[in-house]
Amino acid sequence: MLLRFLRIPKIKTVAIPIRELSNLSIGKATTAAKFIPVLETSTNTIQNPWIYRQNDNFNLPRCPNLKIDLPNTIKTIIPAIEPNKQDVIEAPAFDDSIKKEAVKMIVIRRKKMKKHKLKKLRKRMKFEWAKKRQRRELKKEKAFQAELIQQCKEAEGFSAEQYVKDKISEFKKASETLSEAEHSTKTETKIIVNK
Repeated sequence: MLLRFLRIPKIKTVAIPIRELSNLSIGKATTAAKFIPVLETSTNTIQNPWIYRQNDNFNLPRCPNLKIDLPNTIKTIIPAIEPNKQDVIEAPAFDDSIKKEAVKMIVIRRKKMKKHKLKKLRKRMKFEWAKKRQRRELKKEKAFQAELIQQCKEAEGFSAEQYVKDKISEFKKASETLSEAEHSTKTETKIIVNK
């Protein structure tokens, strides 16, 4: 009576053998029969969806048996080649001039390759060129320093008294030669006048 009131389906017990892991022993397998409750479904009883969910029978559409044909391209008939027909193949005309295709592209490519190679070379030779530059600058600096040292030595060896004496002696020599030249010109003019 209570089952009808709650509308719970009747439970039917069936013996199904189940293997338990605890009953297994090495060498032989033992099975223990247990009773598992299985729900009995009948059309007479009303099912409560909250207690038991009834399986709905789905009828899936069946795929009709379709015949698959080959693609249309294979169905086309290939025309037969005439066996007696002979095509004459002519030799190409002999031309010495080689036609260049895409000349501008070649020029651009060469330009780009030169640029790329130059970049690569600069990257590879960066430190070697820096060493050369440093050596050149060092050589220039050494030459400049040597010139400065020589000028300093000349300045240290300079004597003002000796310089003045030299200048006076040069002036005296110049004045003597000048007076001799004047004297000779005067005598020459006298001789010319007397004639």
